[in-house]
Amino acid sequence: MKNINKGTQADTIMTHLLRKEFITDVEASGLYGIGQLAYVIHTLRKKGYEILSNRKTGVRASYVQYSLVS
Repeated sequence: MKNINKGTQADTIMTHLLRKEFITDVEASGLYGIGQLAYVIHTLRKKGYEILSNRKTGVRASYVQYSLVS
């Protein structure tokens, strides 16, 4: 399902982080059509949000989970 909200990509990711524990590139792309999650996270950090990056190692590749600092 693509993002049908009229907000920005940053708004969409913040809403997701507030509702869920974390987000990954695959989720951002699949759920919302956001291909540059790292840039969106960078933008949110510049706005003052504290977001953790947690590198994980999967079976085929490594990836990053982003989450809000509580």
